[in-house]
Amino acid sequence: MDLKTEFFLKLPEQRDGTILLKLKKGAETLAEWSSTVSLVLPQPHLTLIYDHSINYAFQQNAIPVVKELRLQNNGVARKNLVLRLTTEPAFAPSAEIRLQSIEPAGEFRVSPPNLNLKLSHDFLAELNEKVAGWLKVEMLDGHEVVQSITEPITLLARPGGDDYSKPGIRCVKGSHGPFRAKWVSG
Repeated sequence: MDLKTEFFLKLPEQRDGTILLKLKKGAETLAEWSSTVSLVLPQPHLTLIYDHSINYAFQQNAIPVVKELRLQNNGVARKNLVLRLTTEPAFAPSAEIRLQSIEPAGEFRVSPPNLNLKLSHDFLAELNEKVAGWLKVEMLDGHEVVQSITEPITLLARPGGDDYSKPGIRCVKGSHGPFRAKWVSG
């Protein structure tokens, strides 16, 4: 009789579980064994909680884009890690968090003000149409990228554009309804 002794589970997060083994002959149970185990992720897992759409007002009002960055480690103890957050296009300079150590199956969470992605005033002020972008998080162990995630983000133009002195259609409050379009010659 052959027994399969290796198996893999895809888990979204670390969790406890029970392994139950039964040796049966027909309907009769000859032997039974169970054990509670902690199931550990095969790779470190990064999670980013953030606003999926941002605009110039986020920069002007110092609203944090990233609400939380979470690292769930796998079964390997790690030291001197760097979590690097970058953007594409470059609407913010990269931010780095240095992590002295994390235990096997350990968890690390960081949020503002300890995680501060500084939005570029110039980039967002000059944006005149919606742009699709990316937030990328890399986990570096030395110079090696151990894990990374890339998440989409939408960069919205300033309402009404950045220059009201240029000719164009404006939405203005009217006396016979909430809003109406008006041509402004500049």
